Amino acid sequence: MLEPALFFSQAAISIFTNFNLLLQREEPTVHILKASMEHLGKNLATRIIKPTVLRGISSISDIDLTDESIFIEPKSIFLGGTTKATLNRLLSEGDISQHKYDSFHKGAYLYFKDALQYIQNKFPIKNEVIHNSVWVDVEKRGKPTWSNIELFLLKNSNQTCMEGVNNDKVIEEFVD
Repeated sequence: MLEPALFFSQAAISIFTNFNLLLQREEPTVHILKASMEHLGKNLATRIIKPTVLRGISSISDIDLTDESIFIEPKSIFLGGTTKATLNRLLSEGDISQHKYDSFHKGAYLYFKDALQYIQNKFPIKNEVIHNSVWVDVEKRGKPTWSNIELFLLKNSNQTCMEGVNNDKVIEEFVD
């Protein structure tokens, strides 16, 4: 079982790689953090949740992981092409039993479910500061509204970094 476990680990780690690289950037990425968290969560969700359920959600935080009816069968989850081929080969050659084959799928299913649960519980997906930080992206500065900026002013109005900041001047700069 070591060979398929290593192949599965390699395939599963690749899901998290792009998000991890985003967090390692030196330039500000707060403006794409929400979309990146959602993308990571949806990538995990597509592995274990029925497509019909995923079509009806707007955010991964809306997925009720306690509802067992939303999940596909563990034996039907995508493990990665090499992992699945290796498992099928080992099963057909008699090197593993049907029970071990099924247990591997159940373990992978639980791995993806736990990872998605972790994202729902620990990632700041609903954080209003992250949601309103789209104005940080220079290329998309035409899309945000004043309310996106106002949130930051209100949240930081008691901070020493905001002493002497003229809100009218900030409005002018935003509009400009």
